Amino acid sequence: TPKEGDIVVDIGAAFGFYTILGAKRVGAKGKVVAIEAQPDSFEMLNRNIKLNQLTNIIPLNYAVYSKETKVKLYNTYSIMPESAGKSTDKFVEVNANTLDNILRQEEKIIDVNWIKIDVEGAELEVLKGAHNVLSNSKDISLLIEVHGRNNYRPLIEFLDSYNFNIELEKTYEGGDKHLIVRKSNLAR
Repeated sequence: TPKEGDIVVDIGAAFGFYTILGAKRVGAKGKVVAIEAQPDSFEMLNRNIKLNQLTNIIPLNYAVYSKETKVKLYNTYSIMPESAGKSTDKFVEVNANTLDNILRQEEKIIDVNWIKIDVEGAELEVLKGAHNVLSNSKDISLLIEVHGRNNYRPLIEFLDSYNFNIELEKTYEGGDKHLIVRKSNLAR
């Protein structure tokens, strides 16, 4: 659970459910960076922030990825063609950048406490673009929705290289998972 004063990053914020919960938990001294690629969802996110009168949220309209580029965001809310299924003809092109670049350029943030990732199969691509954040953040936990059975092992191997340990793992019927991982070099 994020605590008072924490810095939270919500990647794949959608309409802001986790963003709003996080903003209330971190309070006025904390900050939530809510990143949503889908333009309609981003508009709804901004409306929900305004309706909840929260001033500690920075909404950003990007796809978080392993490099700076433009990507196709399919109507399945994924940038991964294999996650789009037969719907690859319906997409919107969006700006993508690494988490490291987004946080450094937009907010000058280098130390983060919580990252929530819900990106419909592009989880590893997000993490590949977060080297500085994963390396430099001292007290960091990640909540990751892992979409697709084949994405789990490469994701875990990548997180192991940054000394993250699994604190919670829940597997769903289709093979998708929720993971909470935390840097292992922290006192518990």
